[in-house]
Amino acid sequence: MKLRWFRPFVVLTAALIVSISNIISKRPVLESLIWLLIVILVFFIIGSIGTKVIVRAMSAKPKEEDDLMIPFEDEEEEADETQQTEQEKESVTS
Repeated sequence: MKLRWFRPFVVLTAALIVSISNIISKRPVLESLIWLLIVILVFFIIGSIGTKVIVRAMSAKPKEEDDLMIPFEDEEEEADETQQTEQEKESVTS
C-alpha cells in the first residue's frame, strides 16, 4: 500500500520536534517523557484519520466528463430536434 509509512512518518516527525523542544528548554526527563507520550498518542490518532481520509479520497470515483461539460447551443438544438422527430414518429405510428 502506498500510504503504509504515512502514519509512522507523522508520529516520528512530531516526536522529533517535541524531543528537540524539550532539550532546548531543558525540561526534566520525566516531564519530557510525559509530553513525548502525549504527542505520540495524539499524532498516532491524527495520522490514522489522515490515512483513512487520503485512502477514501484516492478510491473515490471521479465524475464523468459528460456531467461536467456544459452543452453548447448547437447541441441543445440538436437534442430538441431529435425529440421532435421522435414525437412525430410516435404520432405517425399511433
